[in-house]
Amino acid sequence: MALKVVWEDDALQLLLDRDRYARQEIRDEFRRNPEEGARQFDPDAFVTPVSNRRFLVVWYRDLARNQAVVKAVVPVTSFSADTDAAALKEYVQRTVLAQSKGAIVV
Repeated sequence: MALKVVWEDDALQLLLDRDRYARQEIRDEFRRNPEEGARQFDPDAFVTPVSNRRFLVVWYRDLARNQAVVKAVVPVTSFSADTDAAALKEYVQRTVLAQSKGAIVV
């Protein structure tokens, strides 16, 4: 069964920082399949590259509700398929903190 996608308010605010075309592309692509290309960086935390790998959607799996709960969406500057989990976690935490001006901690 496909995961239902739920966006937290802070994640939507970060999404609004993108141009209208990018916002729609990010939402549509992620909604189609949140798990496509996803990388796990914590037990229930994932990132999924979208929009030609220009952005990362940071999300958590809510198993009880079968949901992908989006915490943030951030631009990608240095992410590849072979990035190890520790480096990925550090990159995601640093980028989300900077992009959200300290409002979102993952």
